[in-house]
Amino acid sequence: MERGGVIIGIHGLANKPPIDEKTRWWKAAIAEGLTRNEGLIAPEFLFELVYWADLRYDTPLSVDDNREPYRPYEGAGPLPTGEEAPTTTAKDVLAPLYAGIDRVEEATGVTLVDDLILEHRFDDL
Repeated sequence: MERGGVIIGIHGLANKPPIDEKTRWWKAAIAEGLTRNEGLIAPEFLFELVYWADLRYDTPLSVDDNREPYRPYEGAGPLPTGEEAPTTTAKDVLAPLYAGIDRVEEATGVTLVDDLILEHRFDDL
């Protein structure tokens, strides 16, 4: 007996649209990738979304406030990969965070990260 697989999606920390809408978008994006990159016609797959925004937020994100709706790729053929795709490094992602920490430290004189490290003991590690 062959056992089927399931694709599991786990969303990030920010508030999200309602689970049914978010699930629909993820499934559409995955199906688009399988069609464009693997040549599958109307791919069928099992998908489960680990949705936990409702544990962090009182109400789901409204349609007007959503910055990340699914939109089909407008180009033709396979989705961009490798050198065609934009490259984002961890440094690119973390740079605004570090800049924000620097601004807070300069404005307050409090060194958040340094103080956090110095105030905690890690004897139990």
